[in-house]
Amino acid sequence: MGFNLHEIRLKEDIMYGDVIIFDLEATSVRFLSKLTPVFLLTFITLYKKIYSLPLKGVYIINTVPYVSTLLSIVKTLIKPKLFERIHVCKDANILKEHFPLEIIPKDYGSTEKSIEELHEMCHLKYQKYQDRFDLLDKLSVNGSLRPARLANENDEFLGYHGNFRKLDID
Repeated sequence: MGFNLHEIRLKEDIMYGDVIIFDLEATSVRFLSKLTPVFLLTFITLYKKIYSLPLKGVYIINTVPYVSTLLSIVKTLIKPKLFERIHVCKDANILKEHFPLEIIPKDYGSTEKSIEELHEMCHLKYQKYQDRFDLLDKLSVNGSLRPARLANENDEFLGYHGNFRKLDID
């Protein structure tokens, strides 16, 4: 679903940057124990490489005390500028401090639709774009169009004919 949401955002040109909110209220210790440093680093790397959107902020709400230990590990894995964008709060009040009330869901004491209603709206949007998703699923690479390798296949520096020293732009 994440890639489909990204596809919709590309198509509708609503790519300003992301604010990610993690609500840990119903999260178990067992789940959090699976968030190893390697997993977190992989997640951050994939997010930056695949989505390449500016990350405006990460808000972790309804936290438990051991989240601070997890964050101290994360701090060693990411750049300081990115770490400054991570905000942690034991309740959801931080959302009211940083966002207009009109965009915070009812579930957090505001005026926007509930999370369930917003989820249903997303589901309807997915249905609207289903033909596009089906088309993208059918796309494949035609390997016969790839350039031929040079005779010495083991040469990792000169593997293909031609060079890229000059770039012409029409």
